Amino acid sequence: MRRQTFRQGGTAVEQALLLPVLIVMLMAGFEYGWTFFRLHQVESFARQAGRIAAATPVDDDPATVFSQEFEALMTGGGLGTRGLDVDAIVDGDSPERTLEVTVTLEWGGLTGLIPVPANLNVDYSTWLEDQSRTI
Repeated sequence: MRRQTFRQGGTAVEQALLLPVLIVMLMAGFEYGWTFFRLHQVESFARQAGRIAAATPVDDDPATVFSQEFEALMTGGGLGTRGLDVDAIVDGDSPERTLEVTVTLEWGGLTGLIPVPANLNVDYSTWLEDQSRTI
């Protein structure tokens, strides 16, 4: 007579050991993916607000227009303005004026279980249109 061996217990132990590792890897992928998505969103909003500010009439301040447009885009995109710091500076003289922008958004991630950056930082620069020329 031959003895029968039961292997069901071995697969249960293997599953119990590997499942937590797989769940952590899945959470890390989701957390980093969400962080990079939000970073891309902030960069896109900065680019859109920069395009609007670049065509600002001479009487308006491009830095103020950028800040207002950027905050409106952030609110409309679901990110809000909590923990948002926008520094917009107009540099140079016409016709070579530029708008230099630094955006910092407090992030910290979704769950707090996976280490992600504490802040999302975006630097953006654009030439301002020369409105002193006449056609």
